[in-house]
Amino acid sequence: MSLFSKFDEIRAGIASLQANGGRNPFDMRFDRILSATEALLEGRPCLLFGTNNYLGLTFDAACIEASVRAVHEAGTGTTGSRIANGTYSDHALLERRMAEFYGKRSAMVFTTGYQANLA
Repeated sequence: MSLFSKFDEIRAGIASLQANGGRNPFDMRFDRILSATEALLEGRPCLLFGTNNYLGLTFDAACIEASVRAVHEAGTGTTGSRIANGTYSDHALLERRMAEFYGKRSAMVFTTGYQANLA
């Protein structure tokens, strides 16, 4: 038994999909993202239904400007989790502002998806 044999059923499903004229969903490449909900796929416009961009902020001018400013000030990331690299002052500020916004005593921001899943 292979370490990956637990995925045999998924592989068979993808193979069946392709054998019947379908596309492998793990092998699709967008030409370009046009907006929070639209993209080009092989030159054709299509709708994006599975994005995490539910607030539509990906292409918001103010968000783009703020992110560019943040990258210039703090770099492109924390290079790791808060457990390994500590809490940055901006983490604490964001948590305070979120708590105030939601009228709560405190808030917690996770810097990795893994930490969010653990919580």
